[in-house]
Amino acid sequence: MIKKVLKKIIISLRLQQTAYFFFNLYAAISRFQTVSRDNILYHLDLKEAVDRAIFLMGWEPLTINWLHDNLNKGDIVIEVGANIGAHSLIISKIISPEGQLFCFEPTDYAYEKLNKNFNLNPHLKQNTRLIKSFVSDKERSKKSYKIRSSWIVNKTANLADTMDEDFYGEIINLDDFFIDLPKLNLIKIDVDGFDFKVLQGATEIIKLFKPIVFVELSELDLNRNQDSVIDILDLFSNIGYSGILENGEPIVSAEQLLITLKEVTHSNGIFTYDG
Repeated sequence: MIKKVLKKIIISLRLQQTAYFFFNLYAAISRFQTVSRDNILYHLDLKEAVDRAIFLMGWEPLTINWLHDNLNKGDIVIEVGANIGAHSLIISKIISPEGQLFCFEPTDYAYEKLNKNFNLNPHLKQNTRLIKSFVSDKERSKKSYKIRSSWIVNKTANLADTMDEDFYGEIINLDDFFIDLPKLNLIKIDVDGFDFKVLQGATEIIKLFKPIVFVELSELDLNRNQDSVIDILDLFSNIGYSGILENGEPIVSAEQLLITLKEVTHSNGIFTYDG
């Protein structure tokens, strides 16, 4: 509550640049911290954008609110692109103790931090499985360019080049990986343009369990894999799903969605079975 009030004051007085300067100074002095947020412990690097957001207000507050409003104890969730656990730990807490969470994160950097954050919360790790695999389609397609899981703030061009990783590990698809699930309530996907590939490899479990599918929509990132949000909408339409954006706006057509994404570059889509 105090942070929300402080944020409103900073915005109303137009002190954003001043606040940003002083926080950068604070981050330089106290870069690495272990903090508690909503009774969850995180080990954070305040030079990293995701970590910084967790420290201040939570990474993607709209998503956090949606998770609290739509998940229940005992749910089974698959998260593809868990990164350092900004949402994973929250999901695990909500669905505990009877639920189960499967987290996929292929990069060395993020997986190490994800595992460290869950080790700080052993009661949450009990119902969570961390899987260091790249999730793709049935052909296990993967482009040759690198995967990024680190987003350092105020980075130079040379530093940005060091933030990407080549991945040489296992490539799986969700349909083949999950052959004995008793149920599935949510699939959450945020993989910076590989999202359609993940969906292509998960159509059978989606048709079987009809879970909610929460997926990032970024035309620019998808295009790097020769995919489009049009492909995502067509896939969902063919299996009886419809969607809304995270802000509650209905997705009425691909044309409308493409216009929206030109303005905001990316958004999260929430797709549910209509039957």
